[in-house]
Amino acid sequence: MEWIEISGGVGERMLRYSLALSRNAQGEDVGVEVLDDVLRGLFPALPHLPERRPGIAGMLRRMMGREHAVAVAPWMNKEVVESLGDEVRNYFDLAPAAIPGCFAGIAGKLQGEDTVAVHVTRRGIDSCRCTPDYYNWAIAGVRQWLGDVRIVVVTDNLAFTRRCLHTDGAQVEWVELPQKYHRYIFHLLRQAGHCIVGDTLEGWWGAWLNASPDKIVVVPKTLPPALVPYYWTVIPVT
Repeated sequence: MEWIEISGGVGERMLRYSLALSRNAQGEDVGVEVLDDVLRGLFPALPHLPERRPGIAGMLRRMMGREHAVAVAPWMNKEVVESLGDEVRNYFDLAPAAIPGCFAGIAGKLQGEDTVAVHVTRRGIDSCRCTPDYYNWAIAGVRQWLGDVRIVVVTDNLAFTRRCLHTDGAQVEWVELPQKYHRYIFHLLRQAGHCIVGDTLEGWWGAWLNASPDKIVVVPKTLPPALVPYYWTVIPVT
């Protein structure tokens, strides 16, 4: 049996588990190597696969470079998720107990076919992964395509983001969300009619899981091309 290590942030773990599910569905003898129960606690509908844990000795050997997990390329690929069909939205439906209490009010603001969710993190801008120009171009483009839309900006630094984004004349609602909750941003983004996201995998998942039939999705060029469907709009970050 081949084992796929489920590691990294929440978005990466979701992609790695999707790879295991996809290969298992194709009849391959594939299991998952997990270090904890994070995914199981977050997503109760996630199908079970053969599972093993490396144990303390195995983890120490890996840290010392004496043991390596199985190679899992190409886990960062939209085709892996596409192969799971629409059921993937059920698989990665966040457990009610895992949803932060503050999400209820935010989700209500995002709902509606005319709502554009904009996900901005100060950390992403500081590391030059997504510049303010990227967000401003994206917002201007969506407004040109859709006309009078509601824009809901979800950010971890409200004062900074309000200074950077140009939204003159638009219907804008600003939502400040503590950084610790942005790992679950996919739960919020899937509520909106359209999405403008950064290059985090959690943001990518929010746009992917969004079931709005006519959604417009804008992503930065820094996202791996293998993750971006042809019908999404890619904008440079500078």
